[in-house]
Amino acid sequence: MMIPEKYEIFYPGVYTPEEQAAIDRLLSGDMGGPPGGPGGPGGPPMMKEQVYQKEKLSEVIMRMHAESIIPDNPLYNDPEYAKTTWYGGLPIIPGYIEALAMAMLPRELGDMCMPDRQLVGDAYDHEVEYFAPILAGDHVTSRPGKVELIDVTPKEGSIVRCFVLIAQADIVNQRGETVGRSTTRFPNFRCRLKPGMEPDRFIHPFNRYLHPAHTYTQADYDHLAFLWRGEKIRGSEVLYWDDVSVGDYTWTTAEPPFTQMDMIRMYGQELVGCESVKNQVLSGHIRGEKNEYGVYENIISHYKPGRSPFYNYTGRDFCVRNVTNWAGDQGFITRVNWRMVNDYEPELQANPFPEGFYRESYLLKVPELREKGAFINTHGMAPDCAITRGYVYDKYEKDGAYYVEIALWCEDLDGNYHTECGITLRLPKK
Repeated sequence: MMIPEKYEIFYPGVYTPEEQAAIDRLLSGDMGGPPGGPGGPGGPPMMKEQVYQKEKLSEVIMRMHAESIIPDNPLYNDPEYAKTTWYGGLPIIPGYIEALAMAMLPRELGDMCMPDRQLVGDAYDHEVEYFAPILAGDHVTSRPGKVELIDVTPKEGSIVRCFVLIAQADIVNQRGETVGRSTTRFPNFRCRLKPGMEPDRFIHPFNRYLHPAHTYTQADYDHLAFLWRGEKIRGSEVLYWDDVSVGDYTWTTAEPPFTQMDMIRMYGQELVGCESVKNQVLSGHIRGEKNEYGVYENIISHYKPGRSPFYNYTGRDFCVRNVTNWAGDQGFITRVNWRMVNDYEPELQANPFPEGFYRESYLLKVPELREKGAFINTHGMAPDCAITRGYVYDKYEKDGAYYVEIALWCEDLDGNYHTECGITLRLPKK
């Protein structure tokens, strides 16, 4: 709990010269500065261009990824089969390639803190769009785009400075075509102690996501087996836009209870570019947070008794598998938007987003979930399972193409929701 008397008061748009200079660097794409660490003084400049692979997208690596995420769909696992489809080659699984749309709030703007109220809607919001298929053999490059910083600190002043940070980046192929775009939207909360004041105990936000581990019974495994035996893959059977109605549900999919080793198996090949502890210490950018005893703790240590969380995009991948099963080979996912942090009761949620930046929770687009007042109340953790469902909440024609909008969510056997996702699917018309 923050004691207001110990902290400075912030006002929206009011910055010191040092703060303004840091903001200018951020918006110019340069997150560097004097020595000190990334995102503040001393961080390396933001990369102007990042090549995902020096060689062509490897068919072998893509199939390894597919075997972990969507193992039963031949469209992503069988190159010869894929050549017979609309794609004409082995496509990436949506989410496998996304541009590096990331920025860090400069340290000059204050110290990280957790307010008593949490942003709703676009909090920790990640989106990737695809304008054309990306296939095995393509060269793809990530090119950072615009960075936008929106100050939503209350006008009357607050000890918590609040920003919405929006970053974009494009995916460009070997022909110079922009084939995808990534956007991240996430809140940043900052505070600053008055001179001579001792900091309050930092309560890591992941503490809010803790829920008791489920004890699985034979009945639980029988239920999951029932769901698995009922799973279908549409494949070459065409799903036409004409045959989809608002109110339709996708086919339910289920994922088994996951351990941390399962996470490594699924994503081990992709976990690259993470800063080592050595370099974190040497750069002054230590990712852990100090507890009340001055000891650094990592994320996993905040889970008692040591349950590690799903990776941020694990639930997204479950939702993508759900839609690819249902859509068939002629379906093309053009947008995936996922959110995994919005765990506050409705009365503790805040919405300071300016008009045009707020988007309603996907859960509230589903009548049965809206009636229940459902919200993301946890972060998936080992050994949670994920039962994934989808609901068609809109369909339309745009520029001669035909789309359906699907709201998806992941829940466990205890009724906890740990991911919500919106997917835009392009379908053929009869």
